[in-house]
Amino acid sequence: MGPASCHVDMADIGLRADLAGKVREITSVHVPEGERRKGWATALLNYLGICADRHSVALLLEVKSEGDMRDADLEAFYTRFGFEKFQTNPDVLMVRVPRQ
Repeated sequence: MGPASCHVDMADIGLRADLAGKVREITSVHVPEGERRKGWATALLNYLGICADRHSVALLLEVKSEGDMRDADLEAFYTRFGFEKFQTNPDVLMVRVPRQ
């Protein structure tokens, strides 16, 4: 999506029996510094959600901020795309189950 990029891998984690083998982990989301706050990450996450729903895949990610963004801000951002906290310790993990 424009200058935004991400990396998605298979995730070997058991969320629910009906999602066995259907979990993908977003291991990174990157928007170049000069392109931030222009909607690129929003467009990318909307697209990932559409693709995940189409293939009945759950998305998993670790909340890990960098730069001037706080973890709480990042959690709020991901929540806008249907992600919910799945784990809080030792790291915050969020999951988005497929929508029907």
